[in-house]
Amino acid sequence: VQRTDRFGRSVANCEIDGVDVSQWMVKNGWALSYVKYSQAYSADEQAAREARAGIWAGAFIAPWDWRVRNKKTAILGATKPPDNALAILLASASGAKAPSPNCTIKGNVNRAGVCIYHTPASRWYAKISMKVSKGTRWFCSKEEAEAAGCRETRR
Repeated sequence: VQRTDRFGRSVANCEIDGVDVSQWMVKNGWALSYVKYSQAYSADEQAAREARAGIWAGAFIAPWDWRVRNKKTAILGATKPPDNALAILLASASGAKAPSPNCTIKGNVNRAGVCIYHTPASRWYAKISMKVSKGTRWFCSKEEAEAAGCRETRR
């Protein structure tokens, strides 16, 4: 354990036989360097990208972008996806109608870039327009919305 974050969670490095597991995953193309918090694995990610190792051989969206994806979201990797790939990925999350009667929680990214979710009982629920261009998306539970990095509306 290196430290505790602001939420009281332990921040640690995991090693097996002296090998940093996170570094191994990034170096072999099975994880990304989360440069928002650390540059420690940036060179390993660059090497994996150049070698087209692991996920870099295909096409993918970075997890932090997937959570708040919109029409400007970058598709990474060595493989060029079909031209309509992003539209398909966004439509499943942001269509005008909920994808299921059980998935009626609306996620909305505000001007500050913060994802906020609204339940049908929320004050502004009816005002949230579900559009791909706005980066909105549907969730099936509060837990799913929070796991995607959203917080509940304060109103």
